[in-house]
Amino acid sequence: WVGKQRVKFKDRSMSQIRVDYLDIIGFVWTTKRIGGEWLPDECSEPDPKAIARIIDDEKPRHHDLPSSAPEGMKMRVRAGRDLVEALREYLDKFENNHY
Repeated sequence: WVGKQRVKFKDRSMSQIRVDYLDIIGFVWTTKRIGGEWLPDECSEPDPKAIARIIDDEKPRHHDLPSSAPEGMKMRVRAGRDLVEALREYLDKFENNHY
């Protein structure tokens, strides 16, 4: 997944909102090999306030759908819930390591 994001960014096929979201969480855009280890080369600094805003923006979309809802819509809701959960975990870890 990470590799695909880097390729899409490099060939400019990634939407600006996705670039912004990945920047907000401190995505590592490029790496370099030092000895036997790959280390971040170009990355953005995580923005905890912006991460919290993304969580708040995504929350309203996660109400339970009726069982008759199309499967694609159900998958979108599950993916949104997974995103919110992952961002919450990331934000908790970030805040615990920086405060």
